[in-house]
Order: sequence, then C-alpha cells, then structure tokens
Amino acid sequence: SFHFKINQVMLKFQLYIDKKKEYRWRLLSSNGKIVADCAEGYKQRASCVKAVNKIIGKIVFDKFKIVDA
Repeated sequence: SFHFKINQVMLKFQLYIDKKKEYRWRLLSSNGKIVADCAEGYKQRASCVKAVNKIIGKIVFDKFKIVDA
C-alpha cells in the first residue's frame, strides 16, 4: 500500500485483486473507510501501481480541479 498525508490526514492506497483476477486500488481514510476506488481493473500490478502514482502526483502537486456535476 501507499501512504501519504493531505492537511495532516493520513490516506492509504490499497491494492487488491478482484473476482476477475485483475488488480484494483482503493483509497482509504485514516479510519479505514473507502473514500475512492478505481473504475477499471488492471491485468498487471505494475499498471495499477502506475495509475496510483499518477493520482498521488496530481494530488500532491495540486494538479486537479473540482467541478460541479
């Protein structure tokens, strides 16, 4: 798993294998609740890790925007 903090809140990405034998990630808050998860599975663990690292980079460097639905 990957750990990082935003505004002193510890978040953790957890990797797991789903029923289709694909890798997925979910983002857990410090209390263990799922706050986000991936929409697609990855055949290779490395691809899943790469996706997580892209997300972490965008969060850490404020490269995301919030939009209304």
